[in-house]
Formats: sequence, C-alpha cells, structure tokens
Amino acid sequence: VPASAYLFILVETSFYRSFRAFFDGIERGAPLSELDKAASDIDRDARQTLLKTAAWQVFVTVLALAASQTVIEGLNLDTGQPWIVRLLLIGATFQVISMCATLLLCYFDFQWEAMIAAGVLFIGNAGLTYFLDDVAPPGLGYALATALSSLTAVLLLQHRLANLVRDTYQGQPYGNE
Repeated sequence: VPASAYLFILVETSFYRSFRAFFDGIERGAPLSELDKAASDIDRDARQTLLKTAAWQVFVTVLALAASQTVIEGLNLDTGQPWIVRLLLIGATFQVISMCATLLLCYFDFQWEAMIAAGVLFIGNAGLTYFLDDVAPPGLGYALATALSSLTAVLLLQHRLANLVRDTYQGQPYGNE
C-alpha cells in the first residue's frame, strides 16, 4: 500500500507535468526539438517513477520479510513450509512494479501493451502455479508470473516511450476536421 500511494502521488505530480508539457506542445505545434526534449522528460520521469516505486516496495518487502517468521508464529500459520509467505511477498513486490508500469502504459493509452502485460500475469500465474504444483514450493508460480509480468510491462513501456514522438504523430486521425 505505501508503494502504491507513492506511485499515485508521483503520477499525479512530476510525471503529469512532463506528460502535460509534451501534449501541450503537440497541441500548439511546438518545434520537433521541443517535442523531443519533452518526450525525453517523460521518459526520465517514467523511469524515476518506476524506480522510486520499486524502491519503496522493496523497502516494505524487506521489512515484511524480516517480520514474517514472527507474524507466522503469532498467527499460528506455520504450515511447515516457511517459503510460502516469503515467495508471496516477493511476488507482491513484482506485482506492484508490474502495476506501476501497466498504469503508465494506460496513461498513454497504450492499451494493447497494457493488456499484454496483464495477460502475462494472468496466464503466467495460472500456468506456472498449475505446472509447478507438487514440483516446487507453493507461491513460486505466482512469484515467477509477477516477475515475468513486471519485465514485460517495463520493456513494453521502455519501447513505447523510446518512440513517443513518432508514435504520437502516426497515431493521429487524419481528415476529421
């Protein structure tokens, strides 16, 4: 929750400013050099948003991992498999990173890429959990699926932001006015 709250603060402040500057430049017909600079600012802010959110989540996860044994014992949840809670905490970390990158994809209306990242999580979670059942510790399928989803979402975001100016102009409807 702390990382998600921090993510939304970043998205609605520094990231939004660079996002708005880019699209305001397009609307007023800014020169290409200015649009390239604005797109570079968006890329920088997206990277910082991902890294800062990931840092918060890693911090929270490290605290949770440190307290996990005490919490497990205190709630009488000991199943004889201490890795379950740890794998789920690690998976939750990757899921927050995946959510962050997917949110940024949605912010730019990159719906197909967001759907691919979500699909990797859905199919990966179902498939890996099923195929790793009785082979690996419970929770490993989820942790791997969220890691794959995070990687997919971050790579798709990175690819789309690298081509933001070109894709923005090529995606404009023609002849509507």
